[in-house]
Amino acid sequence: MKKNVLTFRTPRFYSVEDEDVFFKWLYSIGAYKEVSGFGRELRLTLKSSRLSQKDRLQLVTLFQRYRINLKLLRPLLEPQEQWSKGLHWYASVFGTRPVYRSKRVP
Repeated sequence: MKKNVLTFRTPRFYSVEDEDVFFKWLYSIGAYKEVSGFGRELRLTLKSSRLSQKDRLQLVTLFQRYRINLKLLRPLLEPQEQWSKGLHWYASVFGTRPVYRSKRVP
């Protein structure tokens, strides 16, 4: 599966206007290329898997607002070391905080 293609369940919209806002927001993301849907799934294709910081944060915010699984964004947000573990969405993307083991000194 390509890192620049995300497939996810269509979010629940509470009005036609809510749906319009979702798609306008999606279309406004600089890395957006196209979106297609079939049944209850949407397939989002981005121009590249190398996104600007702004585009990454817009995707996190959009996915969080519409309750789309943030773990889908993990390939686009790695390496995880570039993000502060204190970010409110960090655990939702990367799971539990990583445990780093110290090296044994002989």
